[in-house]
Amino acid sequence: MSVLERVRFKTLPNTDEAAFLKAAESTSAWAKKQPGFMYRTLVKDGDHWEDLVYWDNAANAKAAGEAFMGASENADLASMIAPDTVVMSHLPQMHAAVAAG
Repeated sequence: MSVLERVRFKTLPNTDEAAFLKAAESTSAWAKKQPGFMYRTLVKDGDHWEDLVYWDNAANAKAAGEAFMGASENADLASMIAPDTVVMSHLPQMHAAVAAG
């Protein structure tokens, strides 16, 4: 069963949004190389961000989460996130719909 990894957080004060989004590109490149990666999107809701990553199963989601901080490709992004604001959850996908085409 596929899994949505949802990470909600705030960036540190005075973080440059363009620099943050550039760092997110490096993190996406890293994620694409991880077993079970399916899709990633980063959204903003006011002063909160949500990093939404779909994995093919819970084990691959967990493994990627454990490897995240040790990967140099993720250091710039991680350095801009306020650690005390991070809330991560893994949610089983119960239903999906995709556009025809």
